[in-house]
Amino acid sequence: MNWKPLNLDGCAGLYEISPCGTIRLTKQRAPNYPVGYTLKPNLHKQGYYRITLTDHNGDHANYLISKLVAFAWLSLADPLDKHYQVIHLNGDLLDDDFNNLAVVKASSPKIRGERHGGAKLTDAQRHELAARYQAGESARSMAADYGISPAHAWAVAAGKGGSLFELRAG
Repeated sequence: MNWKPLNLDGCAGLYEISPCGTIRLTKQRAPNYPVGYTLKPNLHKQGYYRITLTDHNGDHANYLISKLVAFAWLSLADPLDKHYQVIHLNGDLLDDDFNNLAVVKASSPKIRGERHGGAKLTDAQRHELAARYQAGESARSMAADYGISPAHAWAVAAGKGGSLFELRAG
């Protein structure tokens, strides 16, 4: 497996990262943490893997693994820069492999619709929901047919939320 140094401010030479987001020590930090020790990430409340890194001065900072992978393997200049975000192309927030990540400006539109790995409906089903809604069918009955909540069915059919699409197109 290939590894790259994780040259963060204050942490240069302490850690390295694999293309899939595994982080290991390159210097012994304590008797229980030898060179090569693999750090264990924790799950952030928003569903991302997160890791706490300690710098040369003993100060701690939390980082999202996806941002560290993008920092080392993609074009993200600073993993703490709020102007850029890292998106998971397949929709799986726990899949931090660099092939699944893309760096976008924070104002860029998110991947929506059928192209999103976590999509519950295809684009054709969304158009069908819109047609049924415009014909007067209730969101509750449509939701039961598609295995989604009535609120989700209404939002998608009315074009108010969920994955947005132009109702007139298609």
